[in-house]
Amino acid sequence: MNTDSILQIGNPALTGKANPIQITKITSKENKKIYSELLGFLKKQKLQSLSTPIFDIKKRIIIIRKNKKPILLINPVVFEKSKTEYNYWENCLCINHGKLWGLVPRYQWIEIVGHLKSGRRVSLKLTGKTAADFQHQREHLEGNFFTQRIQKTNLEFLVGENEYKKFKTKLPKPGKVKQIHL
Repeated sequence: MNTDSILQIGNPALTGKANPIQITKITSKENKKIYSELLGFLKKQKLQSLSTPIFDIKKRIIIIRKNKKPILLINPVVFEKSKTEYNYWENCLCINHGKLWGLVPRYQWIEIVGHLKSGRRVSLKLTGKTAADFQHQREHLEGNFFTQRIQKTNLEFLVGENEYKKFKTKLPKPGKVKQIHL
């Protein structure tokens, strides 16, 4: 895996749903290779989160960093979420190689269940930016992009990377969303 192998928006492979991995195949040689490559890519690129669909791998695998430690989750499902949403600044490697930023509403906390690469079932509570990162990656498993979550009132805050870096201190800070769309 390398940055050249990341699919870009417009590629139809990004819009399909990823498939669950059978419990009995979680520890297969093929899947272990994928896990190793994903973790290596995440660390090398210093990313906070990553999912398989951006590499045209149609498996339900997400990696997030929780307390700076990468956690690889297989077949993750959100089973509970906050009623409160907050706006977070996000970009995506699939959209202009991460050079487009948007203000996206995300649940403040979520509880998820999934499997570790050992096959062990695990449940986690994620909060703040970590929860937002997970929600971003989970959308890739469904064939969606963060741009589809941006509310009309935030469309003016869809900015290029140069503008984001240049005007970051003048752009709206992440904060509570006034209205929730379930």
